[in-house]
Amino acid sequence: TGYQRRVRGAHCWMMATAMRSSQLFVICTAMVLEASASLPSIGSISVSCEDTIAGHHECGRQIGAQFAPQIHAAFNANHAVLALYHAVLSNHTARQLFDQLTSTASKRYPLYMAELVGTAEGSRQPLDLVLTTNLAQELSAGLASGGGERIELPSKCSDVLMDRGNTTAWVHNEDYGMEYMNTVYFVRIKLWSAEGQSRDLSTFTYPGVLPGWAPGWNSHGIGFSWNVLSPRSIRPGGGVGSTFVCRDTLEAVSIDDAIKRATPSDFAYGQNLNVGSFIDRKIVTVEIAPGGRSSVLQIQRGAEPVFHANECGIELFCWKRLTND
Repeated sequence: TGYQRRVRGAHCWMMATAMRSSQLFVICTAMVLEASASLPSIGSISVSCEDTIAGHHECGRQIGAQFAPQIHAAFNANHAVLALYHAVLSNHTARQLFDQLTSTASKRYPLYMAELVGTAEGSRQPLDLVLTTNLAQELSAGLASGGGERIELPSKCSDVLMDRGNTTAWVHNEDYGMEYMNTVYFVRIKLWSAEGQSRDLSTFTYPGVLPGWAPGWNSHGIGFSWNVLSPRSIRPGGGVGSTFVCRDTLEAVSIDDAIKRATPSDFAYGQNLNVGSFIDRKIVTVEIAPGGRSSVLQIQRGAEPVFHANECGIELFCWKRLTND
């Protein structure tokens, strides 16, 4: 079930799923606004497609067509991504890195690349701009590593995770750039296999970005949120991008499967995964570095809540525990 409420100037979208009797697993995604601002409605779409290249393309096309105005508005307002897109079009080094990243994504995740091709077609946006948006973190870091000027991107989001008494929960603050405040949308995807089996994915989605980069959950009873982390450099030779890893992790059938999907050995950059099981009543937070190096922390029953944000370098594997203060 889902409902929306206002709490002390912040707007939260809260989803609760019953696990055992009165025990609840809760994800709250908060976007903080000015006190005088009104809460914009969030658009949503439900799509049902075959689990094939053509099916994923059609899912992406429907999402892009439905949210073409939001995608257009967000792209025009995101000056950092537009600067990266200009670099891709005009700078040899940027283009070479872009081609490496997109070639790897096409080989490793052809279904998700098909979704983006469909989204570009449906929203009538240049495919390279859609891909730049999805690879912005890797492009920014890669250009800076090569001696170019770093195009700064927001480093946002934070989580509080706990397992105390009858409450197993985490709260996620989604506070990316303001250009996304009125353009984020909610996507539900049902995918069908050739054998007639289906699975459902539900996730907040940034305009033109693969589903899964924002908080979501699936029909296997697994929930996810992510925090941006900023390693000093990307993996030598590039690798797979963060949004593609997030989209793949959204398909996980268990916490262990989520960690495996989130830490590929050819991961180009880094991020923080928070993942929980509605079924097992278990939450884990994972810091991930280039090349898939990771540090895993399970939230212990009865312990103090755990806080994770993105202020420290991933090399430090910095865990912060909340005190009673």
